[in-house]
Amino acid sequence: MEMFCEALEFCALSGIYTKGPKFTWTNNRRDRGFTREKLDRAIANMEWHQSFSNSLCTVLPAVRSDHNPLFIVAIIKDSRKKGYGVLEEDSIYVTECKCN
Repeated sequence: MEMFCEALEFCALSGIYTKGPKFTWTNNRRDRGFTREKLDRAIANMEWHQSFSNSLCTVLPAVRSDHNPLFIVAIIKDSRKKGYGVLEEDSIYVTECKCN
């Protein structure tokens, strides 16, 4: 975990405001071995935070998985009109992680 935190700091990444359940993973046991953890987080760099400052991440219910999916609504300030617009993408896949 220490190396992960160091990587976040090195890459200047921080969390996106998140609402919903605190825990994002469970081992799905019903006995004394039941465990819940917050394993999944939405993170972004400062440029993303500035571009989508009113965005929100919601922790959704887990369906057929031990992880709760994270749903991010990216809201960008539209300079052409008053108010905000929602950045719409059918699907976003992270294929490569670059820090700079």
